[in-house]
Order: sequence, then structure tokens, then C-alpha cells
Amino acid sequence: MRAGVPIAVFPEGTTSAGDAVLPFRPALLQAAIDCRAQVQPVAIRYERIDGSLCAEAAFTGDTSFAAALWRVLRQPGFRVRLHFLPAALPACTQRKPLARDAQHRIAQTLTWRAASALAPASPAPVAGLHKTQESSPLPL
Repeated sequence: MRAGVPIAVFPEGTTSAGDAVLPFRPALLQAAIDCRAQVQPVAIRYERIDGSLCAEAAFTGDTSFAAALWRVLRQPGFRVRLHFLPAALPACTQRKPLARDAQHRIAQTLTWRAASALAPASPAPVAGLHKTQESSPLPL
């Protein structure tokens, strides 16, 4: 990381059904703080061709990798959208605020995307995400 090699982490530490952003595990961002490396949040959304959430892509609970892969391969069509949010150097030396900020930015992006799939004419983010507790999933 100090040499400028990009590293990807999935700070939720697990996967979800895609209907919420789970709390981020701050310890996974400590290396970026220690190295003063840029952090670039990336929002990932699995969706059907019509833009609706593709819950079949979820790899959760006791589902085996083979079962999850088979479920995805059986889908008539879906896409993975990657939303690269602006990268920045960590503004603080504490990992909890950094994790909360990245979690909120990703949740806002996914909320906007979900709203735009349902109402393409005037998508708007859900208000109040900044008030969500660290231990709570952020609804989409």
C-alpha cells in the first residue's frame, strides 16, 4: 500500500441480501490510515436488466458458494453496477469515523440508485442517513 499498490477490502466483512449496507468493520481500514493511503469507496449493486435489485445474487447465510453460483447462472439476465465514489486521503486518524463516512456515502449512492430504478424521472436520496447508528444496517 505504501508503494501505491491498490488494495481492495470489503469492510462489511460479509455479504448481505443487497437491501441494506451492513455496518463496516473499522479495523479493515486501519492500514489505509497508517499508510496515509487514499480511500475510494465503491458501491456494488447487483440488478436485473430493468434496474431492480437482483436478490438472487446474494451470497448469505448458510448458502454454499456452489449454490449461490448456480442461482446466479440461472438468472435470465442481470448486471453488476460499480459506483466509484471520489477517493480521498483519510481526513482523520481514527478508523471509526472513516468507516462510518464510507458506509454512509455508499448507502446514499445505493439508495439513490434504487430510487432511480423505481422513478427514473426524479431520483432522490433518502434523508436522515447521517443519523444512523454505526451498529445498524442502512436501509436501501
